[in-house]
Amino acid sequence: MKRGKLAMMITSFILIFSVPAGCGKTADAPGNTNGNLSNGGLAVLQDEWVYFSKFEEGSIKLYKIKTDGSGEAKVSDAAAMYLNAAGDWIYYIDGMEYKMYKVKTDGTGKSKLSDDLTASMAVLNDWIYYINLGGKTVNPKLCKIRTDGSEMTELGGDTPSAFSIDGGWIYFVNASDESRLYRMKTDGTKKEKLGDDTVTAMIADDGWIYYISSGDSKFYKMKTDGTGKAAVGDDTATLMNVDGGWIYYANGSDEDRLYKMKTDGSGKAKVSDDLAAGINIAGDWIYYINFSMETFSMKQIKIKTDGTGRTEIADLSAQPAQTEYGEIYDVEDEITVGDITYTFGTAYATNVMRSSTDPAFDAAIFFDETEEVYLFINVTATNNGSKAAKIGTYSFGLGEEYEGSVIVSFCRLADANLATLATDQFTEWMTLEPGQTAEYKLFFTPQHVNNAYKVYLYESTMEMPDYTTAVATVKDIKAEVELYTTRGKAFAVLQERFPESKIEEGGAFGYRMEADPADKVYYLFKVHGADSTMQYYFVKQETGEIYIGSYDENRPDFPAVPRELLEQK
Repeated sequence: MKRGKLAMMITSFILIFSVPAGCGKTADAPGNTNGNLSNGGLAVLQDEWVYFSKFEEGSIKLYKIKTDGSGEAKVSDAAAMYLNAAGDWIYYIDGMEYKMYKVKTDGTGKSKLSDDLTASMAVLNDWIYYINLGGKTVNPKLCKIRTDGSEMTELGGDTPSAFSIDGGWIYFVNASDESRLYRMKTDGTKKEKLGDDTVTAMIADDGWIYYISSGDSKFYKMKTDGTGKAAVGDDTATLMNVDGGWIYYANGSDEDRLYKMKTDGSGKAKVSDDLAAGINIAGDWIYYINFSMETFSMKQIKIKTDGTGRTEIADLSAQPAQTEYGEIYDVEDEITVGDITYTFGTAYATNVMRSSTDPAFDAAIFFDETEEVYLFINVTATNNGSKAAKIGTYSFGLGEEYEGSVIVSFCRLADANLATLATDQFTEWMTLEPGQTAEYKLFFTPQHVNNAYKVYLYESTMEMPDYTTAVATVKDIKAEVELYTTRGKAFAVLQERFPESKIEEGGAFGYRMEADPADKVYYLFKVHGADSTMQYYFVKQETGEIYIGSYDENRPDFPAVPRELLEQK
């Protein structure tokens, strides 16, 4: 379930885009610990200040706070992640652009360092080491660049999915060799393989490499020369942080709750019952994202390393108030770029993703949802020229001004299904013959309700999109909204009706009642009474109504089906 644009950013950057990287503790001057950078670099300690990424207002902002908890202040509105502190500067990746920036610790002097699309970065002395996703390289490559943005240099020819720097060596998970561990010098020389284990996460720290094996999802360590391999503890995990002789991790053996243990596997202790992701350490504090499947909430938390002082920093689940049902909005605008004319037809927004993207809203089953809205705009492209034209991956921006717009993509209408929308695979090029017309659907990731948007059209090349010049502008678009009950709201409806009962979610599926013309989506819940009884209830996605459920022998694949509408109090 998507929980809106902010949740997508978190998933994208902490769990997916968060390619582990960083600087181990060396005699050099690292910009952050390797462990933090392995978890998105959401916090960094410098002297008496903690600089951290704070989730607020549907985005990420750069903040700072003193280690004693005083003096919290915003440094920048930038969506800053992979934070590295060096001198008077904070180096970071902008989470909206995937590009490297730096800004002074007082918020002044912001400047872009490179146009390379970047996943993961680590500052060491006057160099920035990073994974280059595009630009001057074809496949992702490990590169370095001066902290002033000069002397971009490619290091080696492999594709890394994770890297750490320790003692003059770069340790990396080599995606070119099935995610096995390698190392090379920081100038790219003396590459060598360290072992045959396949790895999902790794951190080099103080002469050791700590990693999670993809084979059994357990912890191991080895010396940085590849010798001395040993198991660490017996828990499973998908992410970890190493700091001060301790491993902090989401314990897969206990539903991803926050734990710690010493680097030799002793001293295991639960830090919090929270389900944790994006674990960052700054002094005596742990910063992390807590997912709660009981309340359908997502919060940014900090807690002392001994488990005390739990403090909520931000509620990522908070959403703006939403409007009632709306209608399709006619854009009816047309622009021409070169020989191609783009005709904009209708625009609509909804908080569910459908099995069909038909703008007439005649699809029956909805597979995904958000507490905000998805925005769709229907477009046709016509080749008015005398030669064939290749089109496909064009980019659009949303925002009141070009500099503040969000870059998104669109695909052919025939390709606009859940699978492609969910994976952002809108990259097929197609050829328009002279006079030929093709249909497209612009798809914008969750946006706030009631916002008016300008849509800017930019041309793209087959190598890299060019976002520098607005070729043409469409008038302001304010799409009307059609809203449905989300899982979170369904849970809240049942909590209000049964305040003294324990409620468990049981999934969502399509079912056609006798009065329904087609299958509708119902959310299934178990409601446990005080007398130890249990009753199945369903909440209808379309209306938010509660239905009593029971087993149906004709539907043995369902634990229950909706039977009758629960009378309102």
